Amino acid sequence: MKKIPKTGMWDRCVLIKIFRIMRITLFLMLIGVSQLFAESSYAQIKKLSIDLENVKAEKVLDEIENQSQFYFLYNEKLVDVDFDASVKFTEENIFKVLDQLFDGRDISYQVVDNQIILSKANASMVMLQQDQKTVTGTVTDQDGEPIPGVNVFIKGTTRGTTTDVKGNYSLEKVSSENTLVFSFIGMETKEVVANDQMVIDVALESTSIGLEEVVAIGYGVSKRSVVTGSISTVKSDDLPKTANTSVTHMLSGKASGVQVKQTSAQPGGGIDIVIRGAGSVNAGNQPLYVIDGFPINNSSVEPGSGDRYNMGSRNPLNSINPNDIESIEILKDAASTAIYGARAANGVILITTKRGKEGHTVVDFSLSHSVQEIDRYFDMLDAKGFMEQANILGEEYYLISNNQYPYGSNDQDLSGFTQRFTSDQIANAGKGTDWWDEVTRLGSVDDVNLSISGGSKKTNFMISANYFDQKGVVYNSDFTRFSSRINLDHKITDFLKVGISATGSYVDNGNTQLGDGQWENSGVLVSALQMSPLISVYNAYGEYSINPKDAVMPNPVSYREIDDNTIQKRLLANSYVQVEPLKGLIIKANVGIDDKSGTRSNYLPTTFLYGAQYGGKATKSISNSTDLLFNSTVSYSRVFNEQHNVNVLLGYEYQEFKYNGFGSEATKFFTDIFESNNLGAGEGRPDVYSYKNAGKLASYFSRLSYNYKEKYIASFTLRRDGTSNFGSGNKWGLFPSTALAWRISEEEFIKSVDVLSNLKLRASYGQTGNSGIGDKAFEYYGTRGEYMFGDIVVTPVTKTQLGNSDLKWETTKEFNVGLDFGFYKNRISGTLEYYNKVVDDLLSYRTLPTYSDISSVADNIGSTQLKGFEFELNTVNIAKELKWTTNFNISTYTDNWKERNPDLILDPWQGENDPIRSMYGYKTNGIVQLGEDIPHMENELPGNLIYQDLNGFDENNELTGIPDGKIDAADITYLGTWDPGISFGIGNTFEYMGLDLNFFFYGMADRILTNPNTFKYKLDAWRLPNGDNNMMKEVDRIFRADSPSTTTPGMAAHPYQGSSDYYIEDGSFIRLKNVTLGYTIPRRIFKNKLDMRVYVDGQNLLLITGYSGVDPETDGLGSYPNAKTFSFGVNLKF
Repeated sequence: MKKIPKTGMWDRCVLIKIFRIMRITLFLMLIGVSQLFAESSYAQIKKLSIDLENVKAEKVLDEIENQSQFYFLYNEKLVDVDFDASVKFTEENIFKVLDQLFDGRDISYQVVDNQIILSKANASMVMLQQDQKTVTGTVTDQDGEPIPGVNVFIKGTTRGTTTDVKGNYSLEKVSSENTLVFSFIGMETKEVVANDQMVIDVALESTSIGLEEVVAIGYGVSKRSVVTGSISTVKSDDLPKTANTSVTHMLSGKASGVQVKQTSAQPGGGIDIVIRGAGSVNAGNQPLYVIDGFPINNSSVEPGSGDRYNMGSRNPLNSINPNDIESIEILKDAASTAIYGARAANGVILITTKRGKEGHTVVDFSLSHSVQEIDRYFDMLDAKGFMEQANILGEEYYLISNNQYPYGSNDQDLSGFTQRFTSDQIANAGKGTDWWDEVTRLGSVDDVNLSISGGSKKTNFMISANYFDQKGVVYNSDFTRFSSRINLDHKITDFLKVGISATGSYVDNGNTQLGDGQWENSGVLVSALQMSPLISVYNAYGEYSINPKDAVMPNPVSYREIDDNTIQKRLLANSYVQVEPLKGLIIKANVGIDDKSGTRSNYLPTTFLYGAQYGGKATKSISNSTDLLFNSTVSYSRVFNEQHNVNVLLGYEYQEFKYNGFGSEATKFFTDIFESNNLGAGEGRPDVYSYKNAGKLASYFSRLSYNYKEKYIASFTLRRDGTSNFGSGNKWGLFPSTALAWRISEEEFIKSVDVLSNLKLRASYGQTGNSGIGDKAFEYYGTRGEYMFGDIVVTPVTKTQLGNSDLKWETTKEFNVGLDFGFYKNRISGTLEYYNKVVDDLLSYRTLPTYSDISSVADNIGSTQLKGFEFELNTVNIAKELKWTTNFNISTYTDNWKERNPDLILDPWQGENDPIRSMYGYKTNGIVQLGEDIPHMENELPGNLIYQDLNGFDENNELTGIPDGKIDAADITYLGTWDPGISFGIGNTFEYMGLDLNFFFYGMADRILTNPNTFKYKLDAWRLPNGDNNMMKEVDRIFRADSPSTTTPGMAAHPYQGSSDYYIEDGSFIRLKNVTLGYTIPRRIFKNKLDMRVYVDGQNLLLITGYSGVDPETDGLGSYPNAKTFSFGVNLKF
């Protein structure tokens, strides 16, 4: 019955599946590797054909450079190439050509990669020895103060060092032709050619941090200084080096106006990212993700299961390795997002992955191991506490049931009450079964990454591979990912360039049964919380025990017998061809594919309660999704009279979406051995389904950007989108935007203010769209049940969806104004913004008359409004031997209904312009004490909540605003909104002598939460003496006749049904998300051949909140628990 735990070893079939999903990516990686070897052996394999007669030798050298990637280095004073020569070769290597050219000449050569060094033959050895010199020096700032920690390296190589505490450095084996690069945060990078210098002192000047930074803006890039929209940038260095399945986990608190909510804490669990609020009601509020120019479909390939249990939400970006990411741009306002038109109403997240750079090949290897433990969860009664409370609450229940004091007019008489457990039983009870401990464990994470990158003048490459394996803190919740990537760029000619970005992944998800229903519908965590500690895991026959008082509830440990996993495969590839026929004119075409598949296998064995009812139940379901992309752009950039900068972009994009899937289930298996691998072995009639769907999106877009001396800036975008989701009259939508900016700091009247380095005022207005409701414009037909006609079983076809040919785009109109500022060369910089969004023509549903078979039809109904302020501040606090930087952001948010569904009849307590996600209920004022009489709650039993009398109805059933002496629907009022009014994040980084320390806090405030567990495991106390359900230890705080001095309600029922503020809590919190301590070992220890960093990291270490539930971010009834993570890792680069 008990299964042998999986060891993590992969059999041959699984490996074959992995190789299949990665075959294209691996093929591309081989191309990249072959290119790498081609570069390293270039001198041996490059063939030259030269036929020159009676020309200067310098002409021969020029011809060699024209035909190849070779370039010559020599001192004209020492090497004379001004002599006549004749050379004739066909398909010969460089060595034979040079041997003939310099035959009889006092010239020798040395080939180093693509570099050829010429010298006098009789002096070559001496020169080579002299050239391999040691260069020393001191690096200071503009005031002459030494700067420790400056990176000093030879350009195009990984050889380098750093300055010591006095700013001194020493670098060995430097050639005269080498260029030394000096770089330091907050300083302008300086390059110096070594020549014959043995001592090179350098003074670095402060730079305006960030202004010259290039950011992605959608179908292009722009300098930060001339950006007119609202864009937040998160660099790879800003992301925590922690064990996370997806980069979206790492964005919490990193940018203002961006809320990151973890919907499930399980491995690979879902993440909701909301940018500037959730204004849509039914069409989705998730942003558009664009990975290396590919707008991806954010839906997860998640096949159905056919069972009664919820496996939790999944993150669709789990297939992307976070270590491959170079930067993330978050486009927030309409001026930035309108270039993506119909899918940009909720913001756009641009993800740019790492690419190779010209220079020597760099190998980057990282390895980390993490241990996870559950952070917080409920403290439940053990066996002794359970027995004690069963007796105490049983006595209280007896008083209530028999109307005895203080719950009725009868005197207390417990002669008819019998305690369930004797004192001897309680004394010998012990701890009993800790069901929570039986279904949870210490989790672990292993993360291994390898990347190889580099390039030449013509070809750049980056290839990577990742293995990520997580064992969740709940049994059967595992996540394993294999992924690989290749990014390749090749310059065929001076005007023609091609490239590809491709990643393949294989993800194995172990599914956890997380049902939050009652009894038979409860998942593993709910059942573990409810199961009596008096019940043992196994009975006397070695079978799973069942509580006789709750026989419909499965044994929590038996959930581990369920075999349930989902395999997800993905290939995301995007290739391009770029032509630059004229300077500034770039024509680019992209072709891409995003192919995803998911297969879920589920088997409920006969050793599991509901598996036994079915005689074993097997389910297999498969879902496939293919997105095809083509886009082409023409851009032209030019500067007129060194003052007028113009950039024009025109583009066309076509995307096609295809979905299909099928599934089947079978029951009545004579053995569990097949699990879900042989559905045909089930004797029950199989249930089979399948589906197929498709969609298309075509777009035309343009952008015009202009700036005068980077002082006065304007940008205009226009996009026209057509979708197959809507009828012929509404397929196309137009989405314009305009933005203006004024760099006040470039005006002569303010340039004299030395401390001010940047001041830019921005304003924008634009319109974006949303069609996320699906193809609701069309009628659909499907099957419904089975009927008998005589001896024939007939499956009827009926209409399942009414179409609406008038259905059209949901549109968002947004105004944004922002102020960018910087002081002291931008060592202090930030942004202050205000936005106001109105979402019109909401995609929603109109209710149909009750006599219709179909209850609703999609329609454009109502509008919402969203407003907020955002503030970001970045500071370089110290830039000396100790470096200290701080990043802080905070945002405010409010929303409201602007126009409601006209068919909706509001309840009396609802306002026409209330917040979108409002909570309504009664307000309370403590509990009824012994002998207390509440005038507006006549005969209310002690221990019950006191509801406030706030309002009353007049004869027309309208609210009067005056208490009426009773509790009814008139007293229900607005209690708050689920959406946080304030979000914030703050991070600090310290660096000193190779040590680095980073810690990051984020949080939310001005929000409410319903605590579903308050009632379930504490206030629902009657279940303990009657239904044998376990309870929290806090159940001893409830009101009882012998313990009235408490604020926690008792067991007596009350006549007022509905929500109240007692069950609603302040959901504000501050979380210490990450603390990382690292040490970079000095390169000199490895003779300047290796960079090595070791680090320890802690995640979710501290939570400050007044919320009494488990977690204000992920809480729900039986939700997967958040975990503290402790990691150790090492990074190697050489």
